[in-house]
Amino acid sequence: MSITPPRARDRRASQLVRQTVWLDLLQAVLFMAVAGLTVALVALLFAGAAFARAVDEAGPGLGLRGEGIEGVLVAPEVASDVDIQITGVVARVRLRQLFHNPTGNWLEGVYLFPLPERAAVDRLRLVIGQRQVEGRIEERRAAERVYAEAKAAGRKAALLTSERPNIFTTAVANIGPGESVLVDLEYQERVRWRHGEYRLRFPMVVGPRFVPPPGAVARALRLGDDGPLEDDPLAGLADAEAILAPILPPEFGPVNPLSLRVRLRPGLPLAKLDSPHHALVRRHGPGHEVQLTLAEGAVPADRDFELTWRPALAAAKAVLFHEAGGTHDYVMAMLAPPDPAERPAPGRPREVIHVIDTSGSMGGASIRQARAALTRALDALRPDDSFNIIRFAGDHSTLFPTSRPASADAVAEARAWVAGLAAGGGTNIAPALLRALGDGGGGAGRLRQVVFITDGAVGNEAELFRLIRRHLGTARLFTVGIGSAPNSHFMREAARAGRGSFSHIGTESQISTRIGELLQQLSRPVLTDIQARFDGPEVAEIWPAPIPDLYAGEPVVFLARIAPSSSRLEVRADLAGRPWARDVDLYDAVAGTGIAKLWAREKIAGLETRRLEGADDEALRRDIVALGLEHELVTRHTALVAVEVTASRPADAPLVSGKVPLNLPAGWEYDKVRTGASIQQRAALAATAVAALSPSPSTGAPAPVIALPATATPAPWHRTLGALLLIAALLLLAARGRWARA
Repeated sequence: MSITPPRARDRRASQLVRQTVWLDLLQAVLFMAVAGLTVALVALLFAGAAFARAVDEAGPGLGLRGEGIEGVLVAPEVASDVDIQITGVVARVRLRQLFHNPTGNWLEGVYLFPLPERAAVDRLRLVIGQRQVEGRIEERRAAERVYAEAKAAGRKAALLTSERPNIFTTAVANIGPGESVLVDLEYQERVRWRHGEYRLRFPMVVGPRFVPPPGAVARALRLGDDGPLEDDPLAGLADAEAILAPILPPEFGPVNPLSLRVRLRPGLPLAKLDSPHHALVRRHGPGHEVQLTLAEGAVPADRDFELTWRPALAAAKAVLFHEAGGTHDYVMAMLAPPDPAERPAPGRPREVIHVIDTSGSMGGASIRQARAALTRALDALRPDDSFNIIRFAGDHSTLFPTSRPASADAVAEARAWVAGLAAGGGTNIAPALLRALGDGGGGAGRLRQVVFITDGAVGNEAELFRLIRRHLGTARLFTVGIGSAPNSHFMREAARAGRGSFSHIGTESQISTRIGELLQQLSRPVLTDIQARFDGPEVAEIWPAPIPDLYAGEPVVFLARIAPSSSRLEVRADLAGRPWARDVDLYDAVAGTGIAKLWAREKIAGLETRRLEGADDEALRRDIVALGLEHELVTRHTALVAVEVTASRPADAPLVSGKVPLNLPAGWEYDKVRTGASIQQRAALAATAVAALSPSPSTGAPAPVIALPATATPAPWHRTLGALLLIAALLLLAARGRWARA
């Protein structure tokens, strides 16, 4: 029999007590850990279930995540197909847009897309399966009412409107779950002819536009007694939202695939045919016909398509197209520019002001092209020229306080300054333009020439056109469009208002050629005071009016409505103080179609210009509506609408409206565009498509579109409680360790 000493019994009792406490603590820790994990798991399950329910109700979509973006985008998908038929110098284009609804909702799709700024859009068809609904032209407000009523009644409808001369919107209502609807539209335009080369552009994407705050241009102008521009309807930019669309961040990949075909019937053998931005597959047809398709098949809609061709034979001195009408005939005239021998030597010395855009939209390839183009222009300055450079983004600065002679040292300093320019910020054009135009003259007998290098990514074009007209004086403004998707409407009309010319550089390989053409124009005298007259019993109505000044390599182009008995055209102009003339027999004109529509489209553009010059807005609106209805053209005040007779959406099914997201133009940098945008543009970019989708107010109860777990359950509180319990368990474990060692 063993007897345990008292001290040993005390130690064992103490160990038993510690073991008992340790087991109790371990049980508490395990309980709290399990409780914490259970609460956290339940929170996640509740959140996931709520998210899944919302997604199921909204239908499948694109998950968005990023700075200020979190949710599910529900919007139609759009694929486009383009068929271009070119006969001589007239192009007829058919654009088909397929809207597909990948969701379980009934959707309205709103698609913002570009067209050439002089496109005469005249046809719309809505195709649902085997059914076709032909669109009709209406005054815009009436067309919008017809569309809204059809949308509310559950009938399929399509509406085509013009937000700018080069920005259009297609809206399609009541696209069923999993359904596809086709919108088929057509337009006509003339092919441009410059420097012996024919050029046609088909734009594919509307780049983000900078919309300055209200009154920004007025503050730049400091108008004083003339009154603030913000009181003018042109400056209000009430339609800013209409020219903005959600832009998907590049990490989501390209959207809006587009296929394209061209049938070119030039009428002459070709010496050159090129597409600088897309690879083509060629097939030769009968005669001199060439059939072209994109080598890649369908491509993302993220850059302009450009086609250029040069005849193997010398171009005719005059190309006339004639269309017989009822009470009037219509003529399109393209007269060759003066021969080099007719151009006198350059005249007085020049002050050349180069303005370069360094805003966020110019990031990437665009700023490299702009720097290279400006450097090329600097190298061409003559010793007797003076020059300066203005850089602008949200602000602006100059290279020199005032213009300096183009000495070798000054040009070298300028080259170094240009090499250091970087892109970022907004696109505040007005102050830079005012600085460049100055008093509208070059001083000391010099001719001021302003070379404006930009992508034109702005939404306040009308304000800027009026600014140019008001401050131009005797200066000349030449615009150089940069990048894959420039705002050609702004660039071309700014040059026209500035009595200069417009050039476009889409790739670095075009810099030498296109800047060379511009330098030739800058160094040659302009053809001014151009007058055209047709014989006959009445005065012909000619547009543009007046015919703008022309530079080397540019033909005289205009459209006219004439009396059917007219037989001769006479053109007179001034070439640096010398008379210049062309006479053309109308019997030699080529029979054409669609010339009347092109004439009407040119007249509409002229009436819009007169609006900027202060003509009565209501009277011009009535004239534009009358022209649009007579010639069945989409304008700012007329629209095409197509409505199906029978309803397809059930009365109790809600309708979700969403803007189709666009690609960022090729070469642009998303972060720089986002940080440099205006308030309105940031809303469209930062929220991406989240803010662009909202239930239609005419359909009653809204359907959830963006699913966010935190707004559906108390999951955040559950997660917080679970985290606190886990922390408490860890603290108890640490305390247990210290106790066991004690």
